[in-house]
Amino acid sequence: MTKLEELRSDLAHHEASYAKCLDPVHVAHWLKFKKIDVKLLIPSYIKIIKSIKDEIASLESKQKTVVKKKTVVQTATKKTHKNE
Repeated sequence: MTKLEELRSDLAHHEASYAKCLDPVHVAHWLKFKKIDVKLLIPSYIKIIKSIKDEIASLESKQKTVVKKKTVVQTATKKTHKNE
């Protein structure tokens, strides 16, 4: 599994957990049985999700740059060979 795939999997997991924090039934369960106020978890999920999205965007932009560089190098190589 690549780093990008891992990040996308983590993002899906954290977004699902965040959605549960907004579900009243789930919130009541946490408060009643685990004695945790879910409102305290929400800001953490927001920060984590933002961080993961930023990292995914960074990796995707790096991949696009690498692909563009390879294309430029291949194009330059092909032109050089045609001129010979």
